[in-house]
Amino acid sequence: MVFLTESRSLNTHFGLSMKNTILVVGGAQTRALIVSMLHQLKYLATEEAQHGQQALLKIKQCATAGDPVQVIISEFNMPVLNGAGIINQLKVQQYDIPVIFLSGSTSESREQSSTPPVMLDFSPHLLQQYSDGSVRYTELDAMLQKILGLVEA
Repeated sequence: MVFLTESRSLNTHFGLSMKNTILVVGGAQTRALIVSMLHQLKYLATEEAQHGQQALLKIKQCATAGDPVQVIISEFNMPVLNGAGIINQLKVQQYDIPVIFLSGSTSESREQSSTPPVMLDFSPHLLQQYSDGSVRYTELDAMLQKILGLVEA
């Protein structure tokens, strides 16, 4: 695990006034890990969903509340509606939200779905998830900054 000496706050560090809501989708263990990392990196506006169908509901709720989801971080293999289903529904419902898929998955999510992860067909954003379920802070932060337009591509 990498520890940062400097954190990135979308609202204070970069002087942005817009709230950048990040939706984290997946099993409880993965959500807890990613949300904790996001908060440590000072990305404080987070929402959570257990699976794709619940994610679509959260996206609608956030949009209605005036805080639209800016980025989705998701496992690919999930019950009810998987990563491919999320991407397809985002297109059908005309949402233009970047999705970061975790390239690996914890045993919790593997047990719940047998869908093969052909993730690059659905999203160009893949974040390496290691065998213990961890994700590197620096990789997550760099990917979010790029997607949110906080750094040059």
